[in-house]
Amino acid sequence: MFDILPVQTTAERGRYVAVRNQIHPDTPISLEEHFSDSRQDDRIDLLAVRDGAPVGTATARRYHDNRDAQVAFVSVRVLRPHRRHGVGSALFAAVSEHAARIGRTGLYTLVRRDDADSQAFLFKRGFDEALRVEEVALVLEQARVEASVPQGVRLVPLAPALDAVVHPVATAIDPDIPSAEPVAALPLEAWRRRMFGPGARRDLSFVAFAGEEVVGYALLSESGPGVAEHLITGVRRDWRRRGVGQALKTAQLRGAQAAGFREIHAEVESENAAMRRLYARLGYTPRLTWLHLRGPLVRARGDARS
Repeated sequence: MFDILPVQTTAERGRYVAVRNQIHPDTPISLEEHFSDSRQDDRIDLLAVRDGAPVGTATARRYHDNRDAQVAFVSVRVLRPHRRHGVGSALFAAVSEHAARIGRTGLYTLVRRDDADSQAFLFKRGFDEALRVEEVALVLEQARVEASVPQGVRLVPLAPALDAVVHPVATAIDPDIPSAEPVAALPLEAWRRRMFGPGARRDLSFVAFAGEEVVGYALLSESGPGVAEHLITGVRRDWRRRGVGQALKTAQLRGAQAAGFREIHAEVESENAAMRRLYARLGYTPRLTWLHLRGPLVRARGDARS
């Protein structure tokens, strides 16, 4: 027997993160990262508990890049020894009920390409692949990074005072980013909250100027001890294929090296051929692949305590 319980206390949050990181030890998250205020948007977090011990987790909330999307973003994870006993079905039914309560008609989730069990579970329930994202990594001590800035372009750290001039350019770039759901245009303060969450490193995030005009930007965060992560690199359409993106990445690599980071990670969509080529030139290597899946709400199958 098992129970599906809401996560409410600090101790329960710690149990949630511990189970999540036990399932994905090579992509750990911190308690602060998972439960940050920037990610609390009509959200529910759940624990599946059997004999007093957590055996699974689930989260459901509005889709983070577009709060008006008709899908809820969900994550459901079950410890391998407890799969095929109804825990995953019960958790999916619970997040589906929450999704319906906040007006969503479908679900959006991620699964690792090497997780055949989860893929089979989801495909059986009507989910289809919407996007494929590859995670790449670079060991910084092995990186040979040469400074390269196009003529007429200057790079400066993305201080808060520059947000107002970067924001409209970022909003114009967003529709060009491969995504299974449109990235919603947000007003300045909401955009700032979405882009600069826990771990954001403004000193290692840069703006590219041509004269007084913003032509690109790149954000970096600290995702763990010694590990940095590229969040986004965007270049204005009329300045693409001139080396601006590579200059921004190079500035981040050099800054991360100087700051003592060990590795730097990034995610690149399979459809983003230009960025995939750039990462390859800079020496990044594939780490793992995530499938982004879209599917229907999942109905409960009997009593969750079975």
